[in-house]
Amino acid sequence: MFLKKKIGLKDLYNFCYLMERYQAFGVSEINTIGKYMNSIKNPGLIKIMEALQRDLKNGTAIPDAMSKHPSFFTPFTVAMARVGLNTGQMGAAWKSVADSLEQELMIKKDLETAMLIQKIFLGFLAAATMLILFVFIPKIGEVLKDMNVELPLITRITIGIGDITTSFWWLFLILGALLVTGYFYFKRQYPEKYDQ
Repeated sequence: MFLKKKIGLKDLYNFCYLMERYQAFGVSEINTIGKYMNSIKNPGLIKIMEALQRDLKNGTAIPDAMSKHPSFFTPFTVAMARVGLNTGQMGAAWKSVADSLEQELMIKKDLETAMLIQKIFLGFLAAATMLILFVFIPKIGEVLKDMNVELPLITRITIGIGDITTSFWWLFLILGALLVTGYFYFKRQYPEKYDQ
């Protein structure tokens, strides 16, 4: 089964940008929506555009037609379209929304980049910790045990941790797999937590 492509801010930005551009050239909203539909492949978005175009052909004002699709058109977008319609400045309204969405997209991209860097760092940190726990501590523990000397408490605890990790490596592997699976399950079940 193929995953449905999510309708997002980028789609809304593209819509508003095209509306502003074509408005400047005097192309009607109905024709602009038709041109936009020809450029998209997302079935959910195509349905919204078809409904929007149908409403406009039936005489519904664009802000009212947009407000029927709150999953795509934000309250800000609808409000700006209403202001543009009432003032006769639809081009300026579309430009304002497109500029706002462009800023939001840039901020979101910067945040995603920062989060990626954080995840890479945590991955390296986890790998270094595993290397220390599963390789270095057990080797050092073997050398110190062969010396037959009285070791400080903290050293004995550290060696004990090394012994546990080498004896129960399979448990750590299962725990790691469960954590990764849980993370992706939670991310898929509650995507709104990750879109903020």
